[in-house]
Amino acid sequence: MQIKDYLNEILDVLTANPFIESQNLAFEERPPNTAFITGTITGVSI
Repeated sequence: MQIKDYLNEILDVLTANPFIESQNLAFEERPPNTAFITGTITGVSI
């Protein structure tokens, strides 16, 4: 599985979570098996 596939799975989980208000993630694949991931995730509390 590619790193991009793992990141897409994480983004799917974050999208389905009602407590995540916003997300901004970016990544750059660095061959052969690494990536540089940056961003922010904002959540809400009850």
